[in-house]
Amino acid sequence: MILSLHPLIQGDVNRIIAGRSPEPHEVELMKQARAIIVSQGVTEGVYRLARQSCARVFPNYDARFDYPGKAGQVALFEKLGLPHPGTVLFPTVGMFIRQDLENRYPKPFVLKCSQGGEGNSVYLVSDKSSLYTALSMLENMEREGFGPFLMQEFIPNDHHDLRVVVMGKDFYAYWRRQPDPAQFLHNITAGAVVDRDGDPHLLKQGRKLAKIFSERSGVDLAALDIIFPSGSDTPLLLEVNYFFGRRGLGGSFEYYRLLKRAVAEWLNQLEETL
Repeated sequence: MILSLHPLIQGDVNRIIAGRSPEPHEVELMKQARAIIVSQGVTEGVYRLARQSCARVFPNYDARFDYPGKAGQVALFEKLGLPHPGTVLFPTVGMFIRQDLENRYPKPFVLKCSQGGEGNSVYLVSDKSSLYTALSMLENMEREGFGPFLMQEFIPNDHHDLRVVVMGKDFYAYWRRQPDPAQFLHNITAGAVVDRDGDPHLLKQGRKLAKIFSERSGVDLAALDIIFPSGSDTPLLLEVNYFFGRRGLGGSFEYYRLLKRAVAEWLNQLEETL
């Protein structure tokens, strides 16, 4: 029996568990299932229960919950031996000031909150003014209970980065090119444009790194942000986005078409091994 906890993917049995704990009969269904499909919005509690009840769960979100936030992702990259920009973790803004991190590392650098995605709470620091602005924003987030924070090496990148969307065994890559040289972020919401064909050699290198990450971590549904230092063909992992925009894939309709195909392929592979 295939149990689907996803509102748009059909299984043999379908249940929606959103904003609540599973009922006893739903826990029993998990234990009886040969495979379970969960949604991107699954809570850690429901996911952990599904994994305890059934060995086969799609997507594999073990790394998402074992290594939460941007701070957890850096720890995961280091554990897996994968390249990424140099990063220093600090639990509070006060710790940043006390450790004099501003003067221990050259500008420009990037400050981030561990929570957030799609460019939220990410600041480029190039001078005193931008530093004070970034620290003020991070202090506000800290007062609201967010943290820890990261100081990350700035990688000159010719105003673009590569996004690789992992869906099952497939990898969909596209550049996000920022036409505004004054804009630091490469997100589509910040004005970046999608390029699916440019620099094919680098696209191949980015997909290769994404595949290595997926194989080593088990992650099979996420968007990886990858950057190439200017003039280099060596990719660096920036972030893993488990919630990600869909416009670069062609919109929500295309996203769900690709997702359903990935789930079908995953189920077919399971049938071959049973």
